[in-house]
Amino acid sequence: TLRPGSKTAQPVPLEDAVKIFQRLYQEKFTEGYRPALNGKAAPAPTAVTFDSQGRTPYPIEDLDEITEPVVPALMERNDYWLQLKADGEYRQIQKMPDGTYVGFNKLGNTIGSLASEIVSELKKIKAKTFFMVGEQIGTSWVVYNLYELNNKVLTTSSYEDRYGKLEKMIPSGSRNVTLVATWKTAEEKVQGLDALRLHRCEGAVYVLKSAPYRAGTSRQHKKFKFVKSLSAIVVGLGHKGHNSATLGLIDTKKERVVEVGRCSLNGKPNVKVGDIVEILYLYATAGQRLYQPRLQRIRIDVTQSDCTVQQLIYKQGIAA
Repeated sequence: TLRPGSKTAQPVPLEDAVKIFQRLYQEKFTEGYRPALNGKAAPAPTAVTFDSQGRTPYPIEDLDEITEPVVPALMERNDYWLQLKADGEYRQIQKMPDGTYVGFNKLGNTIGSLASEIVSELKKIKAKTFFMVGEQIGTSWVVYNLYELNNKVLTTSSYEDRYGKLEKMIPSGSRNVTLVATWKTAEEKVQGLDALRLHRCEGAVYVLKSAPYRAGTSRQHKKFKFVKSLSAIVVGLGHKGHNSATLGLIDTKKERVVEVGRCSLNGKPNVKVGDIVEILYLYATAGQRLYQPRLQRIRIDVTQSDCTVQQLIYKQGIAA
């Protein structure tokens, strides 16, 4: 049974209200809720296709970012697995009933054609239809989640069950479509975390194996980054004649963009004021400043509304 409540503090125009309703309905639908039929439970869900605007039926499931002090407890817990945090672009791929493939980016929008190397190996997967989630790195795709299989929605199943199906689906010899590296026991997780650090990976993910799919901020799964990253807005170029970009984040409380640091553009892509860029940094200091920021790439799958100061991870002992 759904709980009653309000999504807005004040009444809004009908057009805005309809959009809010449609978004909420879609979120609940993807979580497994179904309309009652004459007071009776609805039948089991079948596969969902993207809407008329070409958007995914499964909004991104956010990861709750944690810091070093939280890690030891998760390493000991049997209900959490450790996985590689792949440093790529978020990518959902759906195999349609006609055998074609559709890709979606982090914003939930359909993308152009998929890399031929990925499609070639997707064709080897013995399934009529599927809906998978992963990270694309160049012409390779690292898969870590499964939402649909053979016209059946799996979003209410546990992550452990969905991952088990992926293990059976993806051929072990695949090079361009691979299953994310996963360590399950406490002993394996220690070895896995050491390996991730040794190979200078971006970080690790702790997945709750009993968790169903939950869109948005569910706090079910955790990410632990060895090097922090965030999305920032380029608010200036060439400070004092240097080949650099000035970076800004939105302070939602003050309703303005605040400067958080500058990074070198030597050997980096050409950027312009207003671009959104991914920045790597060690930590944030007092005064909302980035320590040793460096530009990783330009982002086209992130909006300026995502570039907030809430992304900042501060050095231990410094309050936000």
